[in-house]
Amino acid sequence: MPIVAVDALDALIEHRGGQHRQSQRDMASWVAQAIEDEHHLICEAGTGVGKSFGYLVPAIVSQQRVVVATSTKTLQDQIAADLPDIVDVLRQRGHDVTWAVVKGRASYLCPAKVAERQPQLLHDTGDADDLDTIIDWWQNGGDGERDHAPVAVSNRAWSAVSVSGMECPGRRCSYADDCPAIGALNEAREASLVICNHHLYGSDINSDGAILDEHDAVIFDEAHRLEDALCSSVGITLTNGRLAGYARDVTGLLKSLGVPEADRKTHVGRLWGAINEVQTWLNQLDTGEVQLPLGGTPADAVRTLQSTVRTVDRLVQKATPDGPIVTGQRERTSNLAGHLQGDLGVLTDPVPGHVCWIEAGPVLRTSPVSVSETFSNNLAAKRPTILTSATLTVAGSFDAIARQFGYSAPVDDMSEPHSDPDDPDPLRYMTLSVDSPFDYPRQARLYLPNLEEPTADGWGNSVAELADELVEAAGGRALILCTSNAAVSRISARLEDGQHRILTQGKQPRNKLLDEFRHDESSVLVATMGFWEGVDIVGDACQLVLIDRVPFPRPDDPLWSARRAAATDAGLSSFATVDLPRAASLTAQGAGRLIRSMDDEGMIVLCDRRLKTKSYGPVIVSTLPEMPIITDQNEAMAYLEGL
Repeated sequence: MPIVAVDALDALIEHRGGQHRQSQRDMASWVAQAIEDEHHLICEAGTGVGKSFGYLVPAIVSQQRVVVATSTKTLQDQIAADLPDIVDVLRQRGHDVTWAVVKGRASYLCPAKVAERQPQLLHDTGDADDLDTIIDWWQNGGDGERDHAPVAVSNRAWSAVSVSGMECPGRRCSYADDCPAIGALNEAREASLVICNHHLYGSDINSDGAILDEHDAVIFDEAHRLEDALCSSVGITLTNGRLAGYARDVTGLLKSLGVPEADRKTHVGRLWGAINEVQTWLNQLDTGEVQLPLGGTPADAVRTLQSTVRTVDRLVQKATPDGPIVTGQRERTSNLAGHLQGDLGVLTDPVPGHVCWIEAGPVLRTSPVSVSETFSNNLAAKRPTILTSATLTVAGSFDAIARQFGYSAPVDDMSEPHSDPDDPDPLRYMTLSVDSPFDYPRQARLYLPNLEEPTADGWGNSVAELADELVEAAGGRALILCTSNAAVSRISARLEDGQHRILTQGKQPRNKLLDEFRHDESSVLVATMGFWEGVDIVGDACQLVLIDRVPFPRPDDPLWSARRAAATDAGLSSFATVDLPRAASLTAQGAGRLIRSMDDEGMIVLCDRRLKTKSYGPVIVSTLPEMPIITDQNEAMAYLEGL
């Protein structure tokens, strides 16, 4: 199959008038081999390789049922935009395929919510007319997916006509036959190629395949983000708003169900009383780790609320709904009750290997410390898995990513089949690294300035001053990536006095900031972690990427602290196996915003002196594409002025 996949890829590239890239052909060949021989494959594909074609073509020609999971809904849409052309070309070569895109429940309009929609649901949203337009579009043949709707609405307004996965009763719903989410799932179950996102695939793992059904292989794009998504899909989130939202929903439902007023007041009063006790506890917690299982008064409050929710839900179930609208409300509210009871139970009977913490808000979260056991036992032991991204190695090694997902040892010979019944170890894996086609020695420079270390007084002001000087030399055209909101504010304030337009994260929506940055070539965008990935600015608008410091995980972050402790308990260096791989990957992702095409040129600036003074510095630098390094500011400014 590798030869067939490469031939099909060549035909596709020729059809599109593109350039044949050996790195892309190599990737397609190895992905095809992994699917055919049922190997696991970890493939690092540098920026510009065209990795989506490198895995989509072999997936299609394999004649297997393959799921592709990527990190965001936006990337799903990008793949979906390419697929019609890919499928058309490959069908002409005898490779037929059916494909579908599926997202989470909240991405689709809910017919039950539409049926019961009342004006008060839209109070103060200002989106009533737009929601009516969306409903009309769906009722006249639209697919009901939010991203395909003819107009955009706020998240608050969309929630009036959509539901979360915790609410949706699925095929038990009275409106299931007309449900866009159910329809998308049905299409996905019939398709031989399914495009989903990491979080939805995590839910499928947790449901033992109940969402996506059986498939022969899975490909994870942007795999450097997979661990976070899988942890999120397993953990719980508890907020004051979630508790109050359930109480409001069930209060209205009890009235709609015709429950006598005296019974309603009694049960709702007890519910609010129990909620207030838990909210009081949440509000008193300091940010940081929360030790589980809870004991004493907090445990009593949680158990009381859990019991009260169970009692109220029994009352809901005993009542007889009048018509499908109230039936739908009852089904959704009971689903919320079931999830809430289960999540509260975790606080007094915790899941082994999970950590709990509180964030500002307050927001209480839990997460597994590691997904390696779940991933290896529930997925990798059953089917071949292919992980790909531009940033998967640390100093050329795949060990960190392999350990993260519970793979065992690399396979030296591709002829050894993963599914060999005599093979006692189904978790061995192949590795492939294909270089970017970009000419980094010609197109880019890496500047390592001589600043104080980030822990020194005055370092932040020094970075802001340097940014100001480099921005002037570059004529704007700069993306400044920070590791904190304080740095964003400090650098933006310094640059505001200059001659260039400063775009600051938080002052406008993300997409609007990127559009303005893309079209105003002399502008400067100053942002934090949300912009280190997924920013694709081709051309002269981005010729300077400045990173304030190496983004190591916070030492006081409860989840990362638990991961460090687990590494130490396993006899490993917590810094080398936990902190360094994360920092190296994020640094490479941020630096990767600079060169996005064969014609791009520019400079990456890493304002962290530790890259030159600490032993790990060369490791992080080695994760970047090889390019000339500058250490003199005058040389750096002259380079920028010459672009």
